[in-house]
Amino acid sequence: MRPPRPIGWASLIAGLALGAAAAMAAPPPTPSPAPTATAPAPTPTVPAPAPPAGPPALSGLDLPRTINGQQGHARLLVGVRSSTPATFTIQIVDAASKVLVRTMTTSAVHPAGRAFILLDATTQQGYEMPDGSYELTVTATGAAGGRSTPLKGLFKIKLKPPHGRLDAYTVPLWPAFARQLRARAGGQLVTAVAPGGAAVAAGLRRGDVITALAGRPVATSGQMATALRDLPAGTAVQIAFLRPGTANSPPQPTSYLLSAPADYTAPPRYAASFAVILKRSPGLLPFSYAAAKDLVEEGKADAAMAMLKTWPAAWRGSAPGQLVLGDILVAQGQTKAALGAYTRAAKADPSLSTPQVQRGLALATLGNIAAAGQAFAAAVKADPFDAVTLGYRAYLLAATGAAAQALDLANRAIARQPNYEYGHLARGLALIALGRKKDGVEALKRGLVLTADHPRAAQIITQYLEPNDP
Repeated sequence: MRPPRPIGWASLIAGLALGAAAAMAAPPPTPSPAPTATAPAPTPTVPAPAPPAGPPALSGLDLPRTINGQQGHARLLVGVRSSTPATFTIQIVDAASKVLVRTMTTSAVHPAGRAFILLDATTQQGYEMPDGSYELTVTATGAAGGRSTPLKGLFKIKLKPPHGRLDAYTVPLWPAFARQLRARAGGQLVTAVAPGGAAVAAGLRRGDVITALAGRPVATSGQMATALRDLPAGTAVQIAFLRPGTANSPPQPTSYLLSAPADYTAPPRYAASFAVILKRSPGLLPFSYAAAKDLVEEGKADAAMAMLKTWPAAWRGSAPGQLVLGDILVAQGQTKAALGAYTRAAKADPSLSTPQVQRGLALATLGNIAAAGQAFAAAVKADPFDAVTLGYRAYLLAATGAAAQALDLANRAIARQPNYEYGHLARGLALIALGRKKDGVEALKRGLVLTADHPRAAQIITQYLEPNDP
């Protein structure tokens, strides 16, 4: 299992939710008077040509005084108001040395009015901007030419310590895996460890079942995802696990101290490890499943499909087998076929939340919002600890008019994972739908600076933040 990231169709869910909510919030069109037989046809009015636009006038610079982002993930959201359509150029200078740190210009012409630009807090060379004070300058260039008077503001960067990354590949110990291993289901099975990594140094081995990480239980996928998102880097934390026993002794509870690397460092590659593991343990589904999943995540869906075809029929028909088939089909752009695989996985093991999450994403992509909402509700019921699934469910509730229920779920998602974007974005949508624009805008801003998906962020900014920010 890699560090958590948006699953599959997350961007499309946001788009569907936003589009539906925007349509829902828009006032109904005013019907035109019905024409009568005797009324003369109106004479078309030719508008007078608009006078040439002068240079844009900028106002209302919205710039946070302090950026408190996580090291490796800091972002800033810059707002400004333009009197005419324009593109925007932002320059950032180190306030102490006056050295230019970064320059960027938006590619598209923004309509007149409020505009927001989301920036990673990185230098022109792509390095992270260090703690310190900076001066930001915004200028606008009109669509017909002309450059505005610049607006300037100061901000500080105070980075938080980085998140950690577990350099071991884990999969949930689902019932199908547990039966083969003659173990009790629950927890996270270690299927591979990065050679020379922190997990190896801590004593973790293939076959161990992690039960807690940094004091947090990880019995379910949602609990593991939450624990990983809160794992500190470079700080020794306890990792508790069960080590497989022998014929004469049960699994032994064990715990070691783990000091995880920062999550912005390059993740390990497990292909070589899985090649060795599958030779040593060719008859164990959990390790074959992990190897296939790793291939999909590495962008090698065709190789994963070839591996899947070599599995016994019982493996292919199991819940894990259908899940990985669905993931392969997603990677190949076959959404409808993937939905069938996820549905079969859900039927094979109704206790699992993952098939329902993936069903919900596929259904949303295919435009079946009602069925997607039901799938997410089933996923939340199966694993109520997953903040991401709560956020997905809240998106769809906001999109279908159930803003109060969406707000409740979004608040629950934030309580479980305060530094994850989905809860804040869903909360913003719900608050705006409930008429609480100011609070909704602040929630959206909070979610946007946590968002690594810039195209999705641009969509949310255009459809919700800019129209509702004063």
